[in-house]
Amino acid sequence: MVLVKGSPTYIWKIYLEKYRNATNNNEYSILQDFDHLKANHDLEVGKYDALLDTFQYIDQRAVRRMKQNTEKTRCMLRNQ
Repeated sequence: MVLVKGSPTYIWKIYLEKYRNATNNNEYSILQDFDHLKANHDLEVGKYDALLDTFQYIDQRAVRRMKQNTEKTRCMLRNQ
């Protein structure tokens, strides 16, 4: 994967290094990054801390939406 410095994907990979201990983080697709977060960093429905931490540097709109949807999801899970 060729990364353009300053692009959202570049920024994603830089901040994901905090969660993925790999010598060449660029070899993994973004879907593989999500699989890694699910397997190793408690990423699941209603638990988006790793994503929020990373996306705060990429897109504040995404952060706001994740927080809103996290709250909605938690409410739905409590009401089951």
